[in-house]
Amino acid sequence: MYNVQKSQKEGNPMEQKKTDSKLTIVFWSLKKARKICPGKLVFWLFVNVCSALLAPAYLVLSSYLIDAATSGIGMETSVVCLLLPVGSMTVFLFLRGSYGLLIQVTKQLFVNDIQMEVSREIMDQNARIPVAAFDDDEFVKMLYLCADSNNAVNVAVVAQGSITVLGQIASIATLLVMAARLSLLFLLAALALVAISTALCMWMAGTRYRIEKETIVDTRWKKYYFSCPCTQENGREIRTLGLEDFFVKKWRSVADPLRKQMLMVEHAKNNGSKLTDALSILLSVGMLIGGTWLLGGNIITLGTMYLIWQLSNELQGGIRSFANELVEPYASIPKVRDTKEYLELALENNLALCGKGDMMPSDTLAPVYQLKNVSFGYKEGKEILHQLSLTLRPGEIVALCGLNGCGKSTLINLLTGLYKTNEGSIAFAGVPFQNLTAKQLSTVMGVAFQHTCIFGFLLKEEVALGQIERLPREDEIQRAIRRGGAKKIQDRIGMDSYVGTDYDVSGYRLSGGEKQRIGVSRAFMGDKQVLVLDEPAAMLDPIAEYRQFQEIRGQIMGQTAILISHRIGFARLADRILVMEAGQIVEDGTHEELMGRGGVYRRMFEAQKEWYDDVEGEV
Repeated sequence: MYNVQKSQKEGNPMEQKKTDSKLTIVFWSLKKARKICPGKLVFWLFVNVCSALLAPAYLVLSSYLIDAATSGIGMETSVVCLLLPVGSMTVFLFLRGSYGLLIQVTKQLFVNDIQMEVSREIMDQNARIPVAAFDDDEFVKMLYLCADSNNAVNVAVVAQGSITVLGQIASIATLLVMAARLSLLFLLAALALVAISTALCMWMAGTRYRIEKETIVDTRWKKYYFSCPCTQENGREIRTLGLEDFFVKKWRSVADPLRKQMLMVEHAKNNGSKLTDALSILLSVGMLIGGTWLLGGNIITLGTMYLIWQLSNELQGGIRSFANELVEPYASIPKVRDTKEYLELALENNLALCGKGDMMPSDTLAPVYQLKNVSFGYKEGKEILHQLSLTLRPGEIVALCGLNGCGKSTLINLLTGLYKTNEGSIAFAGVPFQNLTAKQLSTVMGVAFQHTCIFGFLLKEEVALGQIERLPREDEIQRAIRRGGAKKIQDRIGMDSYVGTDYDVSGYRLSGGEKQRIGVSRAFMGDKQVLVLDEPAAMLDPIAEYRQFQEIRGQIMGQTAILISHRIGFARLADRILVMEAGQIVEDGTHEELMGRGGVYRRMFEAQKEWYDDVEGEV
């Protein structure tokens, strides 16, 4: 579970709790159904109650008809006596025939409503997942199981299936009472058939879920290997390097063991089915022989004999139908339990930004950022930032430098509120982080991360994601594109073209540098107070990166900006340079001041100086 150890220390409601029982999960699903579509729930209950009465009513009526037809009463009297049961039989046969269609239509409508609403709840929960949660392996596995709209259908299956199964149980119970009135042996045989069929279904359902949960990672690998050759980008590498057989072997290395496990389950299921079929045959033969003997001794009538025979058929059909209806909802109960636990996770309790929105950062004289004795590590016992203190003033353009792995991106993760500090405090414009909301911070801070995420939307949408409320303002989007250096991309593909080909084959493929320019353009949306640009030109060579930083520097208009790179040449464009080493800020000053100290910055600059000989005169 996400941050279980930390949650237990803080008394967080996300700590592990006792697993809910199967009955609790069924009631939870029914409550969901009552909340989402109460009318359809009541109608579904009514349909299943009627279904439970059809089988015994059919048996009683058919037995009466046969007895009436063979009783030897007068022709006139027999016609009158037969009219009502024949009419009733006709109605019941029509209801039984139309029941299948009615139940399918009602079931589909019922399931669709619940699936849509639970999918919305899952999507809402997905949108609230803290970035820090993805560092927890167990939480990620939970996402594999739960954070999928397809999993929402399991809630509907349990709600719908539980009512259906109750209807089946009521129908079988009525038939068993009728069997008990005929013979105790008939009752015992039928009960044995019910018990074995139910046990087989429950074992099948539990085993399938256990295998699915244990092999969730292998299943994802199987899907990944299968999809690799199906995209143009991957296909180019695979075909060029002759890796077709390699990927087939990779796929089979996980697909074959999974298939063998499922085949073992199916084999066991088939053996169980053979046992239930044998018991069904014995039940039929026993009831036929017993009924024939009773009929021969004039102990029962021909109608009762027909009742015995049809009772055997109805019991077998009812038990088979009960077993089939039980499998899916019973198998879905553990999945719904996972979904319930996921939806009930209080994800917001471990956010760095967890305010109520009642404190606005409005002090224009306060430092933009103030960090005091901040320590942080992604995993317990592995600290990356150590007692770091820092003050950033309004309007400063700050270059954050350091070799790879020194903690620059980790510091940015804290400044953007993606992670909560282990120790120390962070304040923005005088307001502590814990009193701010993510929405408040995002409205005043533009961010471009090192690895720009392209979502496959239209170009104007990709840029407007920086402040999506301004999507209708195309003039502001174009301004952000110009400031972010993506004007050539706009000229080439247009504002209304899809970016990337993952989901739309008509989209345009972009280079790594072009993707980063879109990321920078996002950061410029809305003229935000603070800009944080983390390696915004890492895909470019040092000279091209320097020139792109020059362009960005020219577009910063009175904003506070934090520019990050492991390449040192760009730092001369900043008002202030911070040098990080081993999770601490070891130097702070201007280019000239740091060069004069002869410390870490000077050594880095001298080591990389030859990369920037072509632009030396521009500084």
